[in-house]
Amino acid sequence: MGKDRLPDFFIVGSPKAATTSLYHYLTQIPEIFVPSKKSPEHYTRNYPKSFFTKPLKDKKKYLSLFNDATEKQMVGEASVFYLIDPESPKLIKQDVPNAKIVMILRHPVQRSFSHYLMFNSAGVEKMSFSERIEKEKEMLKDGFNSESYCLLPSFYHDSVKRYFDIFGKDNVKVFIFKEFVKDVQKTLEELMDFFKIDCEIPELKKETYNIFSKPKGKLSQLLLRDRKIMPIAGEILPDKIRWSIKEKFLLTESKKPKLNQSDQKMLEEIFRDDSIKLQELLGRELPWDFIKN
Repeated sequence: MGKDRLPDFFIVGSPKAATTSLYHYLTQIPEIFVPSKKSPEHYTRNYPKSFFTKPLKDKKKYLSLFNDATEKQMVGEASVFYLIDPESPKLIKQDVPNAKIVMILRHPVQRSFSHYLMFNSAGVEKMSFSERIEKEKEMLKDGFNSESYCLLPSFYHDSVKRYFDIFGKDNVKVFIFKEFVKDVQKTLEELMDFFKIDCEIPELKKETYNIFSKPKGKLSQLLLRDRKIMPIAGEILPDKIRWSIKEKFLLTESKKPKLNQSDQKMLEEIFRDDSIKLQELLGRELPWDFIKN
């Protein structure tokens, strides 16, 4: 097909909520096209400076991601910081007024802890989880701060409302992580209905992405923390190849640490009001025990 085609849909987040899995399931549906590069973050303007990868700002390079799509395919991309960045919805709207928006929301406490473990296990985050949370509470006292990777992405209400306000509820599909992992087939069927695509969901090749793991040794840890190598690898290697290299040579699967009870209760208190507001916004009961008390 011709060049310069923009996406029809955007998977906007949230981070650590199975967006990678959803993205790869969509690659198995012939009627859908998603590029080999996940998380281009083209419409992000407040991307964390401390993160290793960088947004793909160049418009021509961004558009080239979709060159291989056919005219009959629905085109999309997945960038999890579109949900967090308050500027992303209006920037997407400017380019794609009728965009379909997809998001997966995970239990906010579990999401925060999972995000922390990802950085801690790689040796990037040196603080304990409690210390990190205390630091981020201070960071957020003055409002939005993209460097808050544990707390900020788990405050869902305002982020979801922005997309509802800008695109309309009918153009935003919200999935809940727990329900998605329980029944992937049902989720994809609902998503195809949302896209108005009449198709059979093929027998899916099911894989688990972002399994908890640790660097195999000091060299692996140094490579994973290198702020020159990792961004370059992100630009020149397709995501699937990068993940394969990480899994085979740099990381080893490990037993996932458990969140202690005091931190659990502290985070439940932090997220309770926001989660209750989200429940009201969505008009449905959320499967999160701490807001049922």
